[in-house]
Amino acid sequence: MFSSQDLKNTLTKLGMTIISFDTYENTISYDTPEAMKDFIRIWLTSYIPLPKPSIEPFLDLLIEKSTPYRINKGDNKIHLPYQALFVNAVKSS
Repeated sequence: MFSSQDLKNTLTKLGMTIISFDTYENTISYDTPEAMKDFIRIWLTSYIPLPKPSIEPFLDLLIEKSTPYRINKGDNKIHLPYQALFVNAVKSS
């Protein structure tokens, strides 16, 4: 995992010229832990190919480990902060 600054530094070290690097803070919300798991299942196999028997234990661990990062809005939903990045970079010549 990279912080946004780590990503910016890494792109530069890899010889990329950063044309723009914009960030903004937001929150994603899920009604239930199962809704969060369903959302993650959608993209999980394209980013982190896991053996089928490992998927549910991974999702269970993700739900557990997300607890300290949750924002309490008093509605018993899962609210997690995230930083969106919009990066325009080109390979330096």
